[in-house]
Amino acid sequence: MADYLVIVELVGGEIDDSAWELAQAARIAGGEKVAAALLGKDVSGHADSLTNAFDTVHVFDDAQLEVMDGEVSAALLAPFIERVAPTMVLVPHTNYG
Repeated sequence: MADYLVIVELVGGEIDDSAWELAQAARIAGGEKVAAALLGKDVSGHADSLTNAFDTVHVFDDAQLEVMDGEVSAALLAPFIERVAPTMVLVPHTNYG
């Protein structure tokens, strides 16, 4: 697993700029492997665009995430984060996160 995990959201149907900022921050902080967790409904088509900035992209495509909700996101991500145990999780400071 990656050293660092970045939570990635879509805003207006596009990957939020925070994804690129957090990927860079993770690299600067010393993350040798940086993974993305892409959250939302019907987001699978956006995964390929993340591969230039992230070593691994994990897709959480769930109807519950049609409207982003921090509690729903946390419930979906918690078991994954426990299992992969990244050194750090970077979460964007958005209206959704």
